[in-house]
Amino acid sequence: GGRIFQKFWWYPKGMAWPMKGWSVLGDEFGSCDPSDDYCFQRMPGVMQEEGSRLLAIDDLGNSLEWEFDSSNAVAHAAFLAFTRGQTTTGTSGSAWNPTVITGSMTSAGQTRFMFREQDGVYSVLLDDNYDDCHSTLSMGHAMYNSNDCSTTYANCNIKGGVDALSDTTITGTEGSGSSCTGPATDRSE
Repeated sequence: GGRIFQKFWWYPKGMAWPMKGWSVLGDEFGSCDPSDDYCFQRMPGVMQEEGSRLLAIDDLGNSLEWEFDSSNAVAHAAFLAFTRGQTTTGTSGSAWNPTVITGSMTSAGQTRFMFREQDGVYSVLLDDNYDDCHSTLSMGHAMYNSNDCSTTYANCNIKGGVDALSDTTITGTEGSGSSCTGPATDRSE
């Protein structure tokens, strides 16, 4: 049979970044009501890492699924962030690529993960080199490397949002920098 996933995080397209949106993983699991406009909670802290999965769906028809793996540094850092809120200014390692359920994803291996503060918002980035040009998860404020935001890669004036799950070097949207696009309010996950 098919897998059953429990919805724990959502952000609707077009919604202004919430005033209490200081962290995209700021609330403990169970803090949100299904009728809430948005939800920035973590996955259950009691989850077993091995075999647990993360499903993300965006407004462009992309559905991607990751399987956590404690032997992969990138996957493990993501698990700790998504279940415990543990920050990292940058974890690199072997690619932690999702399975494409529908739509597409970038061709670049997802070898870098960050969950850190940028301009007052604790944000997530999973991509190939910490610049958000080939990301699969980009939530919160745009980030570049371990402590910056670059207008080459995103619109750094946007307080927070999400990026497409299949992000490539496309520009021309609200979150665009001069070379690619970061998180914005014109996307939803």
